Order: sequence, then structure tokens, then C-alpha cells
Amino acid sequence: RRRGDAVPPGRRWPLGGAVPSPPAGHIAAARLRIPAGRASGGGPGPWRRGDLPGRADSPAPPLPASGQRAWTAGGGGLPGGERCLRRGDADGAAGLSGPLPHPAQRAAAIQPRPAEPGRSPGEDACEALSMHVLVVTNMYPQPGRPAFGIFVQEQVDSLRRLGIMVDVLFIDGQASRLNYLWAYPRLWRALSRHRYDVIHAHYIFSGLVALAQRRCPVVLTHHGPEVFMTWQAVPCRLFTRFFDQVIVVSEEMRARLGCRRAHVIPCGIDLGLFRPMPREEARRALGLPMKRRLVLWAGDPSRPEKRWDLVQAAMNLLRSHRDDVELVLASGQPHSRVPLYMNACDVLLLVSDAEGSPMVVKEAMACNLPIVSTAVGDVPQVIGGTDGCFLCSQEPEDIAANLELALDFGGRTDGRRRVQHLELAAIARRVAAVYEEAMAARRERGVAEVRA
Repeated sequence: RRRGDAVPPGRRWPLGGAVPSPPAGHIAAARLRIPAGRASGGGPGPWRRGDLPGRADSPAPPLPASGQRAWTAGGGGLPGGERCLRRGDADGAAGLSGPLPHPAQRAAAIQPRPAEPGRSPGEDACEALSMHVLVVTNMYPQPGRPAFGIFVQEQVDSLRRLGIMVDVLFIDGQASRLNYLWAYPRLWRALSRHRYDVIHAHYIFSGLVALAQRRCPVVLTHHGPEVFMTWQAVPCRLFTRFFDQVIVVSEEMRARLGCRRAHVIPCGIDLGLFRPMPREEARRALGLPMKRRLVLWAGDPSRPEKRWDLVQAAMNLLRSHRDDVELVLASGQPHSRVPLYMNACDVLLLVSDAEGSPMVVKEAMACNLPIVSTAVGDVPQVIGGTDGCFLCSQEPEDIAANLELALDFGGRTDGRRRVQHLELAAIARRVAAVYEEAMAARRERGVAEVRA
């Protein structure tokens, strides 16, 4: 070929040859991603290699139909049944087994969303955050366990809606404890492929995996009573101090953990899914009797701390002088069907030994369902002062008496109004603010070390 001739894709240019201009479509695909704040000289720091686009002469794959991104199992080949999570559709139902997303996809995905009804485009633009986060968790919905860690997935999805890029590294500790060991090379491989701003670990053992690197600040969320119950309380107390930022879901957890710097941020509620609906319609959909008074219990009978024995004892006492009461179990139901149960029943019962911030109570409040619960976690703060909601002890007689009060209340509560501040978007903004704190503290520490 003569000097200056175009060279087919995949061939090298002759030494000293002229490089023809790539097609216009390829230039568009290679447009730089400029994070918010950097265009005006601000922003969280200098340009990084991960901010630059791919080669202009490589065509970009088709962009997703939606700016939201979900991750689903799609290969990986590591022992122990662990698989790398790759990008799929918004529901995480169909994963891609090909290479990781092209930079053009990443650039398009973080663009601000169209303005929502009642909001100006400027408000949405202010919420768009240029940040890449790796979530490390041992609880995340899987094909055979669709409700397993659904609250983590909801938080991930709400962060993505803010414009934050989120990847998920799931550690299936239930399948095998060895998967925690295999998680270390999986983490290092992910860090070799991407430049993350923050790692967010859910639960202490996922956090210990996340600490096996020093490049990124690590945020740890404690979700449940493992902070102060069972043998897991020991590693929680020993290692929490090593994380850049800590989140707990209730004031009780912060006090019992002894970590005054921890942020109290409960998991958010999907107010679009959990909403009031006609009781007759919900009962008809579930095939429940129309004329009976129904008590809902959504715990797992196999978990002793949920106290299935107290539920049975209290219901036997209640039935001894009321023959119109039935107990409805909603254990193991798909997350999308739980609102039907909450709208079909007359009262929710929770008698656990301990909780962090029980989602079932907050979701019942969003459906205006009366509640009878022990004073665990943040339940007293969530239902306090709500007519139709009652706190009880773990005595079967007291549980039965409060159930009767709730059944005689004879209506729905105004719980939804009281939990508006816990909707997913509001909680996501608070979590994002913790990420910003972790990043800022790490930058300040780096500057101090350089000066020293």
C-alpha cells in the first residue's frame, strides 16, 4: 500500500503513514465523559485513566434503552460457584456474557435523567453525581432467592437513578464459606479493570474483603442485630474502626456498637410498590376470606430470633375468645406480592428478639396497615405516635391483648405520611453524601501525607 492509504480495521499503520479521519459516528462514540464540576475547573480531582474514552477507531456497542444499569450473573469461571456479575437489563433478569461495557455506554449512562413531573431540569442536573462505586455484599437477589437482600438491590438501583455508576460484587456465603476466600481475587480483578471512587460493603464479612486493598475508601453498612448478637458481634466490634465511614440502620445499633461516628441511615422504602389499595381487591387476588379478621406475620419460622413460638402462643390465646381471627403467613413470598398481603390483612405482627431496622414494619406503614410489634431496632421511632400501632412485650398475653386493640381499631392508619422521609431517593442522597465524605477524607489524608 502507498503511504496515506486507509488501512482496514485491525491492521497497523505503516511507519510514517498518514492516519485518515475516522467516520463521524466513531468520533461521537469516543466523546469524552466530563464529570460534573470538572468542566468548570472544580470536581473531586485530576483526570484519571478511567475517565478517558476508548479507541476512536473501535465501534461502540449499541447503547442500552435506559440509563439505568443492573448487574446479573453472567459467567466468571471461579471455583465455589461464584460468578462475575455483568451488566444486564434494568431488572437484572438478562445478563450479557460478553466483554465489559464500552466507555461510550458509561458516558451515556451517567447523563442526567429527563426532568420528572413537578421538577425542573436544573434540580435533576444538580442531583447527577459523577462517581463510580463498587458494592460488595453477601446479600443480593438471585434467581432461586428473589427476595434475598432485596433492600440492598433497591438501594443500588436508587443510587443509579441519581447518576452514580454502581457495580455489584456478590459473595454467596450461604452456598459456601469458601466463597469469601474466592472473593479476594475477584475484588482485585475488579480493581484492575476499573478505577472506583468508593467501595461500599454490606455486612462485616463483605467489609473484611473490601479492606483487602488501600486504593479506595471503604464504607461499611451494618444492617442487623449481628452487631450485638451471636459470635458476629466480636468481629463487628474489632474491625469497624478500620473503615473510612460507617452506616448503621438505627440509633440502637450505633449505641450498642459503641461507634459514635457512625451515620444512622435506614434502608429506604419503595413507596411506588408499597401503597394502599382496596382491601377487597387484595383479598380477591390472594384468595383470602372476605369476612375474617386477618393477622399478618412475614417472618421466617426457621429463624429462632423471629420467635414463631410466641406468634403461635399469642394466636391461640386470641382465638380462645374470638373465632373470627386467622393468621396469614407471608414467608418466602416474592417481594412484589408482599404489598397485596399488607393491604389484605388487618394487622401486622412482629415479635422478634432483635432487629436492626425491619423493612416489613416500614413497608406496612407505607400501606397504612396497623402494627403490633416488640420494641426492637428503630420500631419505636417508626411507629411512635401512630394511631392503630402498638408496642408489646414478649409475653403471649400482652401480644394477644395488643392484637385485639389493633383489630378493634377498625381502620387504616396514617403511617404512609409518617414514613415519607424514608423513600428510596431521599435515602440514596444521604448514602451518596457519606460517599462524598469518605472521598474527601481520603483526599485530605493523601495531601497531608505528601506534605509530611
